[in-house]
Amino acid sequence: MKRDQVAKVEFGRDDNVVKVVTKHNHPAQAARPATIRLINEVKERATTTRESPQQIIGNVVAGAHANVSSLLPKKNSMKKLIRRAKQEQGAPALLRNVEELEIPESYQQIMIDGEAEQFLFYDSEHELLPGRILIFSTRSNLHILAESKEWFADGTFSTAPTLFEQVYTMHVVKYNAVFPVELKRLQPVLRPTQLMTDFEQAALSAFNMEFPGITKTGCFFHLQQSVWRKVQSVGLKCRYESDREFARWIKMIPVLALISEGNVSNALDELVENEEFLEETRPIANYFEDVYIGRRLRRGRQIPAFPTLLWNVYQRTLNDQHRTNNHVEGWHRGFQQTCQLLFPNIYISVYSVLERTTGYPQLRNCAINLWQSWKCKKQEICISTRVKRIAEDYQTKNVINYLRGIAFNFEF
Repeated sequence: MKRDQVAKVEFGRDDNVVKVVTKHNHPAQAARPATIRLINEVKERATTTRESPQQIIGNVVAGAHANVSSLLPKKNSMKKLIRRAKQEQGAPALLRNVEELEIPESYQQIMIDGEAEQFLFYDSEHELLPGRILIFSTRSNLHILAESKEWFADGTFSTAPTLFEQVYTMHVVKYNAVFPVELKRLQPVLRPTQLMTDFEQAALSAFNMEFPGITKTGCFFHLQQSVWRKVQSVGLKCRYESDREFARWIKMIPVLALISEGNVSNALDELVENEEFLEETRPIANYFEDVYIGRRLRRGRQIPAFPTLLWNVYQRTLNDQHRTNNHVEGWHRGFQQTCQLLFPNIYISVYSVLERTTGYPQLRNCAINLWQSWKCKKQEICISTRVKRIAEDYQTKNVINYLRGIAFNFEF
Protein backbone atom coordinates (compact mmCIF):
# COMPACT_ATOMS: atom_id res chain seq x y z
CA MET A 1 0.00 0.00 0.00
CA LYS A 2 1.30 3.42 -0.89
CA ARG A 3 1.74 5.75 2.04
CA ASP A 4 0.13 9.21 1.93
CA GLN A 5 2.43 12.11 1.20
CA VAL A 6 3.57 13.92 4.33
CA ALA A 7 4.88 17.38 5.04
CA LYS A 8 7.25 18.57 7.76
CA VAL A 9 7.83 22.08 9.09
CA GLU A 10 11.19 22.84 10.72
CA PHE A 11 11.52 25.60 13.32
CA GLY A 12 14.64 27.44 14.43
CA ARG A 13 15.67 28.11 18.02
CA ASP A 14 13.47 31.18 18.14
CA ASP A 15 10.51 29.12 16.84
CA ASN A 16 10.50 30.93 13.49
CA VAL A 17 9.87 28.67 10.51
CA VAL A 18 13.10 27.99 8.64
CA LYS A 19 12.07 25.20 6.25
CA VAL A 20 9.04 23.36 4.93
CA VAL A 21 9.96 19.85 3.76
CA THR A 22 7.63 17.77 1.59
CA LYS A 23 8.08 14.29 0.21
CA HIS A 24 8.15 14.29 -3.63
CA ASN A 25 5.52 16.99 -3.89
CA HIS A 26 7.07 19.27 -6.48
CA PRO A 27 3.92 21.32 -7.35
CA ALA A 28 3.87 22.61 -3.77
CA GLN A 29 7.33 24.18 -4.06
CA ALA A 30 5.87 27.59 -4.93
CA ALA A 31 3.59 27.50 -1.89
CA ARG A 32 6.40 27.04 0.65
CA PRO A 33 7.24 30.74 1.14
CA ALA A 34 3.55 31.54 1.62
CA THR A 35 3.25 28.70 4.13
CA ILE A 36 6.22 30.01 6.11
CA ARG A 37 4.73 33.52 6.13
CA LEU A 38 1.38 32.15 7.28
CA ILE A 39 2.83 30.20 10.20
CA ASN A 40 4.92 33.18 11.27
CA GLU A 41 1.77 35.32 11.13
CA VAL A 42 0.07 32.81 13.40
CA LYS A 43 2.96 33.12 15.86
CA GLU A 44 2.87 36.91 15.69
CA ARG A 45 -0.85 37.03 16.44
CA ALA A 46 -0.27 34.67 19.35
CA THR A 47 2.12 37.17 20.94
CA THR A 48 0.37 40.43 19.98
CA THR A 49 -3.32 39.63 20.53
CA ARG A 50 -5.43 37.95 23.18
CA GLU A 51 -7.23 35.77 20.68
CA SER A 52 -7.68 32.08 21.45
CA PRO A 53 -5.78 29.47 19.41
CA GLN A 54 -9.04 28.62 17.63
CA GLN A 55 -9.62 32.28 16.74
CA ILE A 56 -6.05 32.78 15.51
CA ILE A 57 -6.15 29.73 13.27
CA GLY A 58 -9.54 30.72 11.92
CA ASN A 59 -8.57 34.34 11.25
CA VAL A 60 -5.22 33.60 9.62
CA VAL A 61 -5.83 30.37 7.77
CA ALA A 62 -9.37 30.99 6.54
CA GLY A 63 -8.32 32.84 3.39
CA ALA A 64 -5.28 30.72 2.57
CA HIS A 65 -5.01 29.03 -0.81
CA ALA A 66 -5.47 25.26 -0.84
CA ASN A 67 -1.83 24.77 -1.91
CA VAL A 68 -0.74 26.66 1.21
CA SER A 69 -3.18 25.18 3.73
CA SER A 70 -2.28 21.66 2.60
CA LEU A 71 1.31 22.24 3.79
CA LEU A 72 0.35 23.50 7.23
CA PRO A 73 0.86 21.34 10.33
CA LYS A 74 -2.17 19.60 11.79
CA LYS A 75 -4.58 21.74 13.77
CA ASN A 76 -3.51 20.36 17.15
CA SER A 77 0.14 21.07 16.30
CA MET A 78 -0.78 24.64 15.38
CA LYS A 79 -2.57 25.07 18.70
CA LYS A 80 0.48 23.80 20.60
CA LEU A 81 2.64 26.28 18.70
CA ILE A 82 0.30 29.13 19.63
CA ARG A 83 0.12 28.15 23.30
CA ARG A 84 3.91 27.89 23.50
CA ALA A 85 4.30 31.32 21.92
CA LYS A 86 1.81 32.85 24.34
CA GLN A 87 3.48 31.31 27.38
CA GLU A 88 6.91 32.54 26.28
CA GLN A 89 5.40 36.01 25.86
CA GLY A 90 4.04 35.88 29.40
CA ALA A 91 0.37 35.25 28.63
CA PRO A 92 -1.37 33.35 31.45
CA ALA A 93 -1.87 29.62 31.10
CA LEU A 94 -5.39 28.18 31.06
CA LEU A 95 -6.85 27.13 34.39
CA ARG A 96 -7.99 23.89 35.95
CA ASN A 97 -9.86 25.59 38.83
CA VAL A 98 -10.70 29.12 39.98
CA GLU A 99 -8.23 28.93 42.86
CA GLU A 100 -5.41 29.06 40.28
CA LEU A 101 -6.77 32.25 38.71
CA GLU A 102 -4.51 35.28 38.90
CA ILE A 103 -5.68 38.30 36.93
CA PRO A 104 -2.66 39.84 35.11
CA GLU A 105 -2.09 43.57 35.50
CA SER A 106 -2.96 44.18 31.85
CA TYR A 107 -6.43 42.73 32.44
CA GLN A 108 -7.02 44.85 35.55
CA GLN A 109 -6.79 48.17 33.73
CA ILE A 110 -8.55 49.81 30.81
CA MET A 111 -7.26 52.51 28.47
CA ILE A 112 -9.63 55.49 28.27
CA ASP A 113 -8.59 58.66 26.44
CA GLY A 114 -5.01 57.39 26.38
CA GLU A 115 -4.79 56.85 30.14
CA ALA A 116 -4.86 53.61 32.13
CA GLU A 117 -7.75 53.39 34.60
CA GLN A 118 -8.78 50.75 37.09
CA PHE A 119 -11.04 48.10 35.53
CA LEU A 120 -11.07 45.19 37.99
CA PHE A 121 -12.82 46.67 41.04
CA TYR A 122 -13.54 43.57 43.05
CA ASP A 123 -12.17 40.04 43.39
CA SER A 124 -13.52 37.67 46.04
CA GLU A 125 -10.30 35.61 46.04
CA HIS A 126 -9.45 36.30 49.68
CA GLU A 127 -12.99 36.23 51.07
CA LEU A 128 -14.85 33.30 52.57
CA LEU A 129 -17.25 32.96 49.67
CA PRO A 130 -18.01 29.91 47.53
CA GLY A 131 -16.50 30.09 44.05
CA ARG A 132 -15.05 33.31 42.71
CA ILE A 133 -16.68 36.66 41.90
CA LEU A 134 -15.06 39.30 39.70
CA ILE A 135 -16.55 42.76 39.12
CA PHE A 136 -15.34 44.95 36.27
CA SER A 137 -16.32 48.58 35.78
CA THR A 138 -14.96 52.09 35.32
CA ARG A 139 -15.11 55.11 37.62
CA SER A 140 -17.32 57.01 35.21
CA ASN A 141 -19.72 54.08 34.93
CA LEU A 142 -19.98 53.86 38.71
CA HIS A 143 -20.82 57.57 38.90
CA ILE A 144 -23.53 57.07 36.27
CA LEU A 145 -24.87 54.14 38.29
CA ALA A 146 -24.99 56.28 41.43
CA GLU A 147 -26.91 59.03 39.62
CA SER A 148 -29.44 56.71 38.00
CA LYS A 149 -32.77 55.85 39.62
CA GLU A 150 -33.74 53.18 37.09
CA TRP A 151 -31.61 50.07 36.59
CA PHE A 152 -31.75 47.17 34.17
CA ALA A 153 -30.15 43.83 35.03
CA ASP A 154 -29.75 40.51 33.28
CA GLY A 155 -27.42 37.52 33.19
CA THR A 156 -26.17 35.21 30.48
CA PHE A 157 -24.88 31.67 30.83
CA SER A 158 -23.80 30.88 27.26
CA THR A 159 -20.83 33.28 27.33
CA ALA A 160 -19.86 32.68 30.94
CA PRO A 161 -16.16 31.73 31.05
CA THR A 162 -15.27 28.15 31.84
CA LEU A 163 -15.18 27.55 35.62
CA PHE A 164 -17.68 30.42 36.11
CA GLU A 165 -21.46 30.15 36.26
CA GLN A 166 -22.70 33.42 34.77
CA VAL A 167 -21.92 36.84 33.33
CA TYR A 168 -24.25 39.38 34.99
CA THR A 169 -24.48 42.98 33.81
CA MET A 170 -26.10 46.15 35.13
CA HIS A 171 -27.37 48.83 32.75
CA VAL A 172 -28.82 52.29 33.27
CA VAL A 173 -30.55 54.94 31.18
CA LYS A 174 -28.74 58.24 30.61
CA TYR A 175 -29.46 60.76 27.85
CA ASN A 176 -32.16 58.28 26.72
CA ALA A 177 -29.42 55.74 25.96
CA VAL A 178 -28.77 52.54 27.87
CA PHE A 179 -25.22 51.94 29.12
CA PRO A 180 -23.72 48.93 30.94
CA VAL A 181 -22.34 49.68 34.41
CA GLU A 182 -21.70 47.78 37.64
CA LEU A 183 -22.34 47.39 41.35
CA LYS A 184 -23.19 48.62 44.86
CA ARG A 185 -20.20 47.50 46.86
CA LEU A 186 -18.00 49.71 44.70
CA GLN A 187 -20.18 52.81 44.93
CA PRO A 188 -21.95 52.77 48.30
CA VAL A 189 -24.19 55.84 47.76
CA LEU A 190 -26.71 54.09 45.53
CA ARG A 191 -30.44 54.74 45.80
CA PRO A 192 -32.17 53.18 42.79
CA THR A 193 -35.95 53.33 42.87
CA GLN A 194 -36.77 51.07 39.90
CA LEU A 195 -35.31 47.83 38.57
CA MET A 196 -36.16 45.82 35.47
CA THR A 197 -34.80 42.29 35.40
CA ASP A 198 -35.58 38.74 34.36
CA PHE A 199 -37.38 36.27 36.62
CA GLU A 200 -34.32 34.72 38.24
CA GLN A 201 -35.20 34.21 41.90
CA ALA A 202 -31.62 34.50 43.18
CA ALA A 203 -31.18 37.91 41.56
CA LEU A 204 -34.55 39.14 42.81
CA SER A 205 -33.70 38.02 46.36
CA ALA A 206 -30.32 39.77 46.21
CA PHE A 207 -31.88 43.05 45.11
CA ASN A 208 -34.54 42.74 47.82
CA MET A 209 -31.81 42.34 50.43
CA GLU A 210 -29.64 45.25 49.26
CA PHE A 211 -32.40 47.64 48.13
CA PRO A 212 -35.56 46.73 50.10
CA GLY A 213 -37.55 49.71 48.83
CA ILE A 214 -36.86 49.28 45.12
CA THR A 215 -39.77 48.74 42.70
CA LYS A 216 -39.06 45.65 40.61
CA THR A 217 -40.52 44.90 37.18
CA GLY A 218 -40.08 41.65 35.29
CA CYS A 219 -39.09 41.97 31.65
CA PHE A 220 -42.08 41.47 29.32
CA PHE A 221 -39.85 39.74 26.77
CA HIS A 222 -38.75 37.17 29.36
CA LEU A 223 -42.40 36.68 30.32
CA GLN A 224 -43.24 35.88 26.70
CA GLN A 225 -40.25 33.57 26.45
CA SER A 226 -41.39 31.58 29.48
CA VAL A 227 -44.73 30.99 27.74
CA TRP A 228 -42.96 30.03 24.52
CA ARG A 229 -40.78 27.50 26.36
CA LYS A 230 -43.95 25.95 27.80
CA VAL A 231 -45.47 25.76 24.31
CA GLN A 232 -42.40 23.84 23.18
CA SER A 233 -42.24 21.57 26.23
CA VAL A 234 -45.85 20.34 25.80
CA GLY A 235 -45.36 19.63 22.10
CA LEU A 236 -47.37 22.53 20.65
CA LYS A 237 -44.60 24.26 18.72
CA CYS A 238 -45.63 22.89 15.30
CA ARG A 239 -49.28 23.73 15.95
CA TYR A 240 -48.32 27.27 16.91
CA GLU A 241 -46.27 27.75 13.75
CA SER A 242 -48.89 26.29 11.40
CA ASP A 243 -52.20 27.45 12.92
CA ARG A 244 -52.65 31.22 12.97
CA GLU A 245 -55.80 31.13 15.14
CA PHE A 246 -54.13 28.85 17.67
CA ALA A 247 -51.09 31.14 17.77
CA ARG A 248 -53.27 34.17 18.38
CA TRP A 249 -54.89 32.64 21.47
CA ILE A 250 -51.48 31.61 22.80
CA LYS A 251 -50.08 35.14 22.35
CA MET A 252 -53.05 36.61 24.22
CA ILE A 253 -51.99 34.84 27.42
CA PRO A 254 -48.77 36.80 28.22
CA VAL A 255 -50.48 39.97 26.97
CA LEU A 256 -52.39 39.85 30.27
CA ALA A 257 -49.34 41.82 31.47
CA LEU A 258 -50.87 44.84 29.71
CA ILE A 259 -54.16 44.61 31.60
CA SER A 260 -54.69 47.00 34.50
CA GLU A 261 -53.07 45.26 37.48
CA GLY A 262 -56.23 44.92 39.56
CA ASN A 263 -58.16 43.34 36.68
CA VAL A 264 -55.66 40.68 35.57
CA SER A 265 -57.27 37.81 37.49
CA ASN A 266 -60.75 38.50 36.09
CA ALA A 267 -59.30 39.01 32.61
CA LEU A 268 -57.76 35.53 32.72
CA ASP A 269 -61.15 34.08 33.68
CA GLU A 270 -62.82 35.86 30.77
CA LEU A 271 -60.14 34.60 28.41
CA VAL A 272 -60.41 30.89 29.27
CA GLU A 273 -64.21 30.98 29.59
CA ASN A 274 -64.74 32.61 26.19
CA GLU A 275 -66.77 30.37 23.88
CA GLU A 276 -64.13 30.70 21.14
CA PHE A 277 -61.23 29.79 23.43
CA LEU A 278 -59.37 26.77 22.02
CA GLU A 279 -59.14 23.89 24.49
CA GLU A 280 -55.74 22.93 23.10
CA THR A 281 -54.32 26.14 24.60
CA ARG A 282 -55.55 25.32 28.11
CA PRO A 283 -52.25 23.73 29.29
CA ILE A 284 -50.53 27.04 28.53
CA ALA A 285 -53.23 29.06 30.30
CA ASN A 286 -53.01 26.73 33.32
CA TYR A 287 -49.23 27.12 33.43
CA PHE A 288 -49.50 30.92 33.30
CA GLU A 289 -52.15 30.91 36.02
CA ASP A 290 -50.10 28.69 38.34
CA VAL A 291 -46.82 30.58 37.97
CA TYR A 292 -47.90 34.20 37.50
CA ILE A 293 -51.40 34.63 38.94
CA GLY A 294 -52.12 31.77 41.32
CA ARG A 295 -54.61 28.93 40.92
CA ARG A 296 -58.12 29.92 42.02
CA LEU A 297 -59.29 28.50 45.37
CA ARG A 298 -62.65 28.68 47.12
CA ARG A 299 -61.50 31.92 48.64
CA GLY A 300 -59.07 33.90 46.57
CA ARG A 301 -56.05 32.41 44.81
CA GLN A 302 -52.86 30.59 45.70
CA ILE A 303 -49.71 32.68 46.00
CA PRO A 304 -47.91 32.52 42.62
CA ALA A 305 -44.17 32.23 42.12
CA PHE A 306 -44.18 35.71 40.57
CA PRO A 307 -46.93 38.09 41.73
CA THR A 308 -48.80 40.29 39.27
CA LEU A 309 -47.14 43.43 40.61
CA LEU A 310 -43.76 42.13 39.40
CA TRP A 311 -44.64 41.48 35.75
CA ASN A 312 -47.51 43.87 35.01
CA VAL A 313 -46.40 46.56 32.52
CA TYR A 314 -49.73 48.31 31.87
CA GLN A 315 -48.78 51.53 33.68
CA ARG A 316 -45.26 51.49 32.23
CA THR A 317 -46.79 51.35 28.77
CA LEU A 318 -48.95 54.39 29.47
CA ASN A 319 -45.90 56.21 30.90
CA ASP A 320 -43.69 55.42 27.87
CA GLN A 321 -41.32 53.41 30.08
CA HIS A 322 -39.34 50.36 29.02
CA ARG A 323 -41.30 47.10 28.99
CA THR A 324 -38.32 44.87 28.21
CA ASN A 325 -34.64 44.30 28.83
CA ASN A 326 -34.01 43.87 25.10
CA HIS A 327 -31.18 46.42 25.05
CA VAL A 328 -29.42 44.32 27.71
CA GLU A 329 -30.01 41.19 25.62
CA GLY A 330 -28.49 43.10 22.70
CA TRP A 331 -25.37 43.84 24.74
CA HIS A 332 -25.05 40.15 25.57
CA ARG A 333 -25.36 39.22 21.90
CA GLY A 334 -22.64 41.72 21.06
CA PHE A 335 -20.50 40.32 23.86
CA GLN A 336 -20.90 36.82 22.43
CA GLN A 337 -19.86 38.08 18.99
CA THR A 338 -16.77 39.69 20.52
CA CYS A 339 -15.89 36.43 22.29
CA GLN A 340 -16.54 34.57 19.01
CA LEU A 341 -17.40 31.37 20.88
CA LEU A 342 -19.55 29.97 23.67
CA PHE A 343 -18.07 29.35 27.13
CA PRO A 344 -14.73 31.10 26.45
CA ASN A 345 -11.79 30.87 28.83
CA ILE A 346 -11.58 33.59 31.45
CA TYR A 347 -8.91 35.60 29.63
CA ILE A 348 -10.87 35.77 26.37
CA SER A 349 -13.93 36.77 28.38
CA VAL A 350 -12.17 39.59 30.26
CA TYR A 351 -10.51 40.80 27.06
CA SER A 352 -13.91 40.88 25.33
CA VAL A 353 -15.38 42.93 28.19
CA LEU A 354 -12.42 45.31 27.86
CA GLU A 355 -13.03 45.67 24.13
CA ARG A 356 -16.75 46.39 24.53
CA THR A 357 -16.26 48.76 27.46
CA THR A 358 -13.59 50.81 25.68
CA GLY A 359 -16.13 52.05 23.15
CA TYR A 360 -18.66 53.43 25.63
CA PRO A 361 -16.84 56.65 26.66
CA GLN A 362 -16.93 57.79 23.03
CA LEU A 363 -20.62 56.91 22.83
CA ARG A 364 -21.34 58.83 26.02
CA ASN A 365 -19.44 61.87 24.75
CA CYS A 366 -21.47 61.75 21.55
CA ALA A 367 -24.71 61.69 23.53
CA ILE A 368 -23.55 64.52 25.77
CA ASN A 369 -22.28 66.75 22.99
CA LEU A 370 -25.22 66.32 20.67
CA TRP A 371 -27.77 66.15 23.50
CA GLN A 372 -30.08 63.94 21.52
CA SER A 373 -31.62 60.59 22.21
CA TRP A 374 -30.58 57.52 20.32
CA LYS A 375 -33.12 56.55 17.71
CA CYS A 376 -35.07 53.35 18.07
CA LYS A 377 -35.78 51.28 15.01
CA LYS A 378 -38.78 52.55 13.08
CA GLN A 379 -40.60 49.24 13.54
CA GLU A 380 -40.11 49.38 17.33
CA ILE A 381 -41.48 52.92 17.44
CA CYS A 382 -44.54 51.91 15.41
CA ILE A 383 -45.24 48.93 17.67
CA SER A 384 -44.86 50.98 20.86
CA THR A 385 -47.15 53.67 19.47
CA ARG A 386 -49.85 51.16 18.51
CA VAL A 387 -49.65 49.30 21.82
CA LYS A 388 -49.88 52.51 23.84
CA ARG A 389 -52.86 53.69 21.78
CA ILE A 390 -54.69 50.44 22.48
CA ALA A 391 -53.74 50.56 26.19
CA GLU A 392 -55.14 54.08 26.47
CA ASP A 393 -58.51 52.74 25.23
CA TYR A 394 -58.50 49.84 27.70
CA GLN A 395 -61.58 51.06 29.58
CA THR A 396 -63.68 51.23 26.39
CA LYS A 397 -62.91 47.73 25.02
CA ASN A 398 -64.00 44.26 26.07
CA VAL A 399 -61.17 42.09 27.35
CA ILE A 400 -60.98 39.68 24.40
CA ASN A 401 -60.80 42.40 21.75
CA TYR A 402 -58.24 44.29 23.85
CA LEU A 403 -55.97 41.26 24.26
CA ARG A 404 -56.36 40.32 20.60
CA GLY A 405 -55.47 43.85 19.47
CA ILE A 406 -52.25 43.96 21.50
CA ALA A 407 -51.24 40.34 20.77
CA PHE A 408 -51.24 41.20 17.06
CA ASN A 409 -48.11 43.32 17.67
CA PHE A 410 -45.94 40.64 19.29
CA GLU A 411 -44.27 37.39 18.29
CA PHE A 412 -42.39 34.86 20.39
